[in-house]
Amino acid sequence: MTDSESEPKRLDSKGIRREPLQQRSQASLDRLLDVTEELLRERRFESILVADIVRRAKSSVGVFYSRFQDKADVLFALVDRENSKSTDTVDQFVASIDQLDDIPLDRILQRGIEILVNQYRARRHVLAPIIGLNLSQPDRYAFHNPVKERLQQVAQHLASLRGNEVDHPDPASAVRVVLGLITGFLEHLVIFDKAGYCGLRLDDPRVEEEMYLVAKRYLGLKEMSSG
Repeated sequence: MTDSESEPKRLDSKGIRREPLQQRSQASLDRLLDVTEELLRERRFESILVADIVRRAKSSVGVFYSRFQDKADVLFALVDRENSKSTDTVDQFVASIDQLDDIPLDRILQRGIEILVNQYRARRHVLAPIIGLNLSQPDRYAFHNPVKERLQQVAQHLASLRGNEVDHPDPASAVRVVLGLITGFLEHLVIFDKAGYCGLRLDDPRVEEEMYLVAKRYLGLKEMSSG
């Protein structure tokens, strides 16, 4: 039995059964995060006020500031909440390629790019303001992408094992450059989501294909791996 299960239900002043404090506290936090995410899907971050968040969450300004320093802090809390789900996706991907020698490198590359693109697509409404804050105030708002970092670990490991299949004098450096190019381009697509960037928009199905072709050619993957 967990601590939350062993803790008895409380009655408030009206005799109504209430959830234990820890559960209610987590529920209150989740509600603030859920509402912020809803608002980000509806309008730009700059136009969202703390008052808008607490009003829709049926909370209070005091509760909000007991959790967060400012509304930007909520963005990073949203990212943190999703990080475990995102890295789980990568871990499942890694588990599916246990027999690395049997899977062509370009297929692994293609799947890795799909994971990254899908992450940016699904979370664009949160990532766009975070990227903007990071660009304008990098010392205050650092942005770390655990999916990119995890994929880079996998790619570096592959480069050490199968670097001979990469037509580049320094396979490990080439992998870092490719991931930097891809994530940098995706960040531009997120920022210019409505207008597009270099003739593409984030929802365009060609994004994965173009990123894959660029990466494959830069790495000089042998043609036999594409069969």
